[in-house]
Amino acid sequence: FELCAGAGMLRPRSTPSRKAPPWNDTVAKCAMPQYNALRDSNLGHFWSSPRNRAHLTELGLIDDMGNLIDLDQYRRKFHVIEKELKHADAADRIREREKERRAVDAAIIAKRVEAQERRMVELRKLKEHRRRCQEELRARRELQFNVSGLQSPKDPPKTLQN
Repeated sequence: FELCAGAGMLRPRSTPSRKAPPWNDTVAKCAMPQYNALRDSNLGHFWSSPRNRAHLTELGLIDDMGNLIDLDQYRRKFHVIEKELKHADAADRIREREKERRAVDAAIIAKRVEAQERRMVELRKLKEHRRRCQEELRARRELQFNVSGLQSPKDPPKTLQN
């Protein structure tokens, strides 16, 4: 032992040559057991008081019948339900998008059909207008030939032997 300066205490002399033996690490590593106060039989009288039972019920640690709820099992069940809800929501969104896409496609097809029908009506009007113009032109030519005494373009040509 040696005297500490200023403190007036004795302390063991440090010897660098002496080392503590290393810990034995060959023991298998295992998880520490989890302590659950709700399952502790020595605390049963504490948890059985009406005030504490009401508090545990509010926290969701016991059910209405007074049975203890396994939180890990509850979390697993909750996680499965949550995943199912997410999956159902995703399926609904996909269905909704598909429905919207079909509605847009139907609207596009309806517009195309409407445009095609308008085009057909315009073509019919144009053909009718051209036909009337040709008839008027033919009628004017016939009238002009009849007035001038010339042969109509429809009549066969007159020969000298007739």
